Amino acid sequence: MKLQGAFLASRIGRRIFLMFGLAVAVPALLVFWLTYRNAAALSERTDAAALRAENKHFALSVYDRLEMARLVLGNAAGPAPGRAAATLPLFSSVSAVAPASIEPLAGSDELGFARLLLVPGPAGRPAVALATRAAAGDTMLVGVLDPRYLWGDADAAVSDGRVCVDAGPVRLACLGEAPNAPAAAQVHDDWELFLRPRYGVESWTFRATRGQQADFGDYAGLIVPVALGLFLLALLLSSTEIRRILVPLESLVARIKAVGGGRADPATASDDEFTTLASAFGEMEGRIDSQLRTLRTLQGIDQLILTREPLSRVVETVLQRIAELLPGRPLALSLNAFDGYQARRHYLLAADATGAAAFQPGPDPLDDGGRSLQSPARDWQTTAALGPSFHGLGLASASYLTLGPADGPLVRLAVGNLAATEAGTPPAEAGPMLELVERVAVALTAEAHERKLVHQARHDLLTNLPNRLAVLEALPGLIRQADASSQRFAVLFIDLDRFKAINDGLGHGLGDSVLVEVSRRIRAAVGAGPLVARLGGDEFLVVIPNAGTASAVFAIDRAIRQHLQAPVTLPADALIMDFSGGVALYPDDGADAESLMHHADLAMYRAKRSGGGHTLAFEAEMNQSAIRRVQMEADLRVALREDQLAVEYQPRIDSRSGAIVGAEVLVRWQHPALGRVMPDDFISLAEECGLIADVGRFVIQQACAQLAQWKRDGLPLPLLAINVSSHQLRGGELFDTLATAIGAHGLQWSQMEVEITESVLVKDSAYASEQLQRLRDAGATVAIDDFGTGYSSLAYLTSLPTDTIKIDRAFSRLLDDRDNHAVVISIIALARALGKKVVAEGVERMEDVEMLAAWGCHVIQGYVFHRPMPADALAALLAQSQPQPQPQPHEAR
Repeated sequence: MKLQGAFLASRIGRRIFLMFGLAVAVPALLVFWLTYRNAAALSERTDAAALRAENKHFALSVYDRLEMARLVLGNAAGPAPGRAAATLPLFSSVSAVAPASIEPLAGSDELGFARLLLVPGPAGRPAVALATRAAAGDTMLVGVLDPRYLWGDADAAVSDGRVCVDAGPVRLACLGEAPNAPAAAQVHDDWELFLRPRYGVESWTFRATRGQQADFGDYAGLIVPVALGLFLLALLLSSTEIRRILVPLESLVARIKAVGGGRADPATASDDEFTTLASAFGEMEGRIDSQLRTLRTLQGIDQLILTREPLSRVVETVLQRIAELLPGRPLALSLNAFDGYQARRHYLLAADATGAAAFQPGPDPLDDGGRSLQSPARDWQTTAALGPSFHGLGLASASYLTLGPADGPLVRLAVGNLAATEAGTPPAEAGPMLELVERVAVALTAEAHERKLVHQARHDLLTNLPNRLAVLEALPGLIRQADASSQRFAVLFIDLDRFKAINDGLGHGLGDSVLVEVSRRIRAAVGAGPLVARLGGDEFLVVIPNAGTASAVFAIDRAIRQHLQAPVTLPADALIMDFSGGVALYPDDGADAESLMHHADLAMYRAKRSGGGHTLAFEAEMNQSAIRRVQMEADLRVALREDQLAVEYQPRIDSRSGAIVGAEVLVRWQHPALGRVMPDDFISLAEECGLIADVGRFVIQQACAQLAQWKRDGLPLPLLAINVSSHQLRGGELFDTLATAIGAHGLQWSQMEVEITESVLVKDSAYASEQLQRLRDAGATVAIDDFGTGYSSLAYLTSLPTDTIKIDRAFSRLLDDRDNHAVVISIIALARALGKKVVAEGVERMEDVEMLAAWGCHVIQGYVFHRPMPADALAALLAQSQPQPQPQPHEAR
């Protein structure tokens, strides 16, 4: 990094440099002083230890010499001759003296014990002598030790020092030179040599002295230059770091000034960088405060958008903030949603007569034909073509920009210029203004998106008609209007006839095309007044205001039917559409939206059940009937759960032999409150509410279990017929349900017959044929129930997988009619020709049995022989095995 700038020219630089110098010098001096002190103490301890070691070594060497001299003197006192001569190297003299003249030896009289004596020596200094007993006689040998032997070499005693030997108060010798160093620089050591155990005298004290070995003057001479060099190095590094800090700081101040607009505050001018920095921060704070106000405004705008406030409030908030950035300038925001629902909007903020800023909608402030609201333009442009709202303010021109996506809503901001010199917009304010205007564009987009979502939520996507939600929202308003004006209105519920077959046969794509065309024709038929809605599927609703009577509603109904008479042309076909309708009037048929729509739906349902193709007005009885059906459905669910259903059997009799050749299984419901409910009343209900599969499973399980029980009891029944509805066939579970029951009870498929109505076979011929063929392949037989009441098509009869034809009771009970004779005879002949069996059901008279037998039909099912009966009653009949059963008295069924 290249360093620039004279940092000592700055007061803050000098202060920092001084603080760095003190921060380096004070700790360094303290460290050096502590180091010196510790080194001196360590040196003193080292010198003392060395002196003590030398002093001790010298004392012990003197002791060793005493021991050697004692041994030599002891040998000289023995009986061997010539031993005295051997003492000459160690002793300066040896003499024999009387024991009385010497104090007795301490401790013992044994040979070898000696005593040290002090005798006068040369130069008045005492000499050391050894005394020991002679080997013969009562004499004592006394040898005066040679000082050179006893004390040895003076230089070897203590190096560079002096040692003195004291025997109590008497100084025996001093060896070496006394140190010439000051007393504070000398090292002393005293060593006690214990002599009493061996020589019977007090300890000798060896006192050693010498000067300190370490010379700290040289150390100080070395450390001071080193410390000074380190101090200067620290100052150099400090100056480098200070320069690294202050130069970027000066650059930072300059940059903050640039962010703050480059304006200097004279009140805070100073050569102190931090004061200058504070001034620059103050300038920047003003800019940031302005930006924060803009951000708070943006936050407020976001809150307005989230809470779905009117867009005018967002525009007003933005214009007020821009007015703070450009005080005194007239402002205008123009909006173009491009959604087809909302026209262009213009809002103006300018001073009114009182001088206060007034916000109001108005005409386009620019007179450019709306060209500036056709595409975005982020660059500021100036125009003198002003509209009435700006022109009336006496403006010279206007500057504007247009923001927004290229394919979405646009927002244009126009700023009025009071004079030609004001043309354009200051760059410093351009950024915040762009953000504010863009936020308006976001709000406009959100408004358009919400408007689209609201439209989608309230309109059918296929036909673009209002949907159920829109109707439920519109009807309360119509009810209030009707109440206020004492008028009536009507609701016409429309359900297309046969549309499910069209949708299934032609496909959903063509079905949707039919719905779109039908909706177009309904709107064309009713005109502009009524509300046309699609509720879902093939259901439409027409709300007809001011419909005083039902005749007015039926007039519109006829108009719709006339518009639907023309075929709906498809790519490969043309369809004539018709519908079932229901009418409900307010307030006669309902006091609220839900009840009106519900009652119109009930009337439509009644019309559809009665054949379709017409419209019925609602009657109170329809509602009661619907309520009864709802209650009946709930009761039927309870009946299935609580086993209220039961199974009865009606035998089939061969009229020739009277034998029971089979039986039909019939389900019965014993209601706890209503008593016995007829099958015609609850079977169709079970089909409508999806319970027929449960009812069918119950019947199959009960019948198979009973058939197996009769087989175990030795009462075999050749054939058991079970009725199957179209819903059971479409469900696809019939075969599996039968197979499970047959397998569980050990039955044969040949014992089962499935009865299906003729109309079901024709309507669902392909799928029905597939299901029934599986049953036949397994071994069961298939019977066409109620033959002759439906299509009675020879083509269907020959192609469908059936084994038996059952002549409906509508023919069997009216055989007196000659026309019925012909029909029944034809059916029997047709069945014989196709190889199919024939069963006549609902026969109540013996005369009819005889006629049927004459025509070739011998299997009879009806009251003429037996009514439906419980399982135990049929078991009794099977047990009797009557060959010639007699007809029973019959009642009209």
